[in-house]
Amino acid sequence: MEVGPNEQFFRIMANKKSKLHTLTTGCVELTRVICNCICEASKIGRYPDPKISPATMQELSIKKMLANDMKKNSINDVKLLDYHYTFWEEPQMSGRQLRKEGMLYTKLVEPATAIRRLGNATLKSHRHPFETWRNAYVTLRVDRLNVYLHKSDTSPALSYTLLDENCQGCRRNRSTDRPHAVEIMFVNEVKLIMASKSKAEQDEWLNAIMKGLSQGRMAMKDEESSANTVPCSVMLSDEKLYVCHDEQDNALIRQLDSVKLEYVVRLLVDPECQYYCVLSIEHGNQGSKSWIFYFLFINEM
Repeated sequence: MEVGPNEQFFRIMANKKSKLHTLTTGCVELTRVICNCICEASKIGRYPDPKISPATMQELSIKKMLANDMKKNSINDVKLLDYHYTFWEEPQMSGRQLRKEGMLYTKLVEPATAIRRLGNATLKSHRHPFETWRNAYVTLRVDRLNVYLHKSDTSPALSYTLLDENCQGCRRNRSTDRPHAVEIMFVNEVKLIMASKSKAEQDEWLNAIMKGLSQGRMAMKDEESSANTVPCSVMLSDEKLYVCHDEQDNALIRQLDSVKLEYVVRLLVDPECQYYCVLSIEHGNQGSKSWIFYFLFINEM
C-alpha cells in the first residue's frame, strides 16, 4: 500500500504491478484505520503482510510544481509544511456560471526549445496569429476552451481540453504587458495568456477555468446554482499557500490559485462548527477577498 502526503490518501498495489484507483480519505486517522484493517485481514487469511510505503512519486510531483512556481533551483529547497484534501470556496465568486464567452486579448507563448504541439488537444494550423496579442473571441464550455479569430467563425483557431494531461493549471499573470491577465499553463512551458478589460472580468474567467480544471463535466450538475465549492488539495509551503487539483493516479498536479502568506491577514474559525475556516486576504491594490476551506473531519482542521 502506498500512502500519500499527510496520509490524506492511499492506494492498494496488487500483484503483477496492477493497482486499484486511489482512495481519498482526507483524514489521517481514517487512512490509518483502513490500512490497519487490511493488514489484520491479511493475517487472518494467512496472506503475506502487505507493505506500507510512502507515495514518493506524488510527493516528488508536488515539490517539482512548488519549486517551479517559487523559482527554486532544486526540489530539495522546497519545504512542504502541510497538505490536505478539502473543499474550497470564494464567496465573492458565488453565482458565477461555468459557461463563459467574450472578447479577450489572447497570446500564445512558446519557448524556442519547446515541442511546437500539444497533441490532438490543439489545432496547430492557426497558431501563428497568436504569437503576439490578438483580440479574439473565447468560449468556455465546462472543460473545453475554444479561441476564435472572429466571433462569426464556425471553427476555433485554438482548442483545448482543460482536463487533458498537457494542461498543468492556471493562475493570474502579473508580469505581462497587459493588465488583468489569466495564464493557462501547459507542458513544455507553453502558456496561453488571456487579458480581460477589468479585474472583475478577470476573476470571472479565472473562476470558471478553475472549476473546469477541478471538476470537469461533474460541474454541469450545479452549473446553474449559486454553489461555488471546488474539491481540491491545499498545500502549505514556507512562502505560499497553494490550491491545486491533484490527480493521484497519474501524479498530475494542476495549480488553481495561490497566495503569499504575507497577504493572509486573518484566520477565522467558528467555535460552534469547526468543519470550516475562513482566510481573509489583502493584496494591496488588488483588493481584499476571502477563501473558505471545508473539511470532512474536525480533527483535520
